[in-house]
Amino acid sequence: MSSQLNEFRLQTERLDYDNKESIILIDSLKDRNQEVVTELEELKRQIAELKMAQKDASTEDKEKRKQEKMAMMMAKFDSVSDDSPPIFLFSSTPSVANSKVLSPRRTNNYARSLPS
Repeated sequence: MSSQLNEFRLQTERLDYDNKESIILIDSLKDRNQEVVTELEELKRQIAELKMAQKDASTEDKEKRKQEKMAMMMAKFDSVSDDSPPIFLFSSTPSVANSKVLSPRRTNNYARSLPS
């Protein structure tokens, strides 16, 4: 009976030791899990910031291209008008629009093509 009692005590000590070891392992895993969760949240935040920066850059790029196109259109318009006021010509033929706006450069060519 004494030997069985000693054997049970030994098993109890072994189980107690295993239990303490498991508790330490669980605590370390909880700490590591918390670190990983914190790192994950930081990475999610960085991804969100990068997406916003990309959208901002995309919006800025679109706006820049739009301004460039407008500048090109205005440059074409300015080169056609030669900074002169438009001249209005009226047509009596029904197939042609009632009025046309011509730049001074085009006026001479159009006036030559009109019947006298």
